[in-house]
Amino acid sequence: MTDYSVVRDQWGRPFVTTDGQPLKYEGKKKTPVNAFGYTRVSTLAGALDDKSNLGDWLAAQTAVGLIREKSVAAQVASLVSKYKDPWSQAKTQMKQLVSRAQTAASSDDGSGKGTAFHEFTEIVDAGGEPEFMPEEFKPWMDCYREVMSDYEVLAAEEFVVVDELQAAGSFDKLLRHKRSGRVQIGDLKTGASDPRFPLKAAIQFAAYAHGERYDQVTGAREVLHADLDLSEAVLIHVPIRGKSPSAAAYSVDIGAGWEFAKLAVRVREARKMKPLEVVA
Repeated sequence: MTDYSVVRDQWGRPFVTTDGQPLKYEGKKKTPVNAFGYTRVSTLAGALDDKSNLGDWLAAQTAVGLIREKSVAAQVASLVSKYKDPWSQAKTQMKQLVSRAQTAASSDDGSGKGTAFHEFTEIVDAGGEPEFMPEEFKPWMDCYREVMSDYEVLAAEEFVVVDELQAAGSFDKLLRHKRSGRVQIGDLKTGASDPRFPLKAAIQFAAYAHGERYDQVTGAREVLHADLDLSEAVLIHVPIRGKSPSAAAYSVDIGAGWEFAKLAVRVREARKMKPLEVVA
């Protein structure tokens, strides 16, 4: 999840210094003079995603939302009537209306529930009991507790930087398997299909595993763990929108994920290729 305490640029990229110094500012400027905006690990991890099915689903949800929310449909109709090309001529308004339509269709319901469940698990991991957790989450949390009984949580939601990728982000959990003693990056996923499409997770977990703790206030860096496994990570899957409560732990190949992470950096660079110029 996003760490809102981290100072970021206008695109949401966290500022990172590479000289071991804290962020420095000149005068009243809000942009540090000695830092770079690192790509968010989650953004980098999605660079190789095939988003065609997601695009189709969002388009369908937008259509459903327009039917359900008549005021949004009316505003879209007014923009279509006013402009020949509403997307290019009224992009800001169109984006806002599309977002409202998708909300009306409950297309953000899954992610909202996932975020909430994730935060409840942090309380449980710390040995607490969520006081106001919705009843619908309780059987899923019992399944989560059962899976996590095999692990000790060494750290959670710590900010790391990966200089080789120029990426940064907060990992979910640092786990030690109680029987084997293996120390691994762990991450909770609540979507229905995360184990079937592990590419993004493999890149994300690999980046975290190769990162260093980073204190943005002081500029200090620290090794995550001397015995951290760089070959495999753990995906804790709790599909909270499923028909029956369940949870499972999956092994993720982050050796391959690291190679894909470096490929993702090259793909993002390739997309910056300049437009062609007319031959003189």
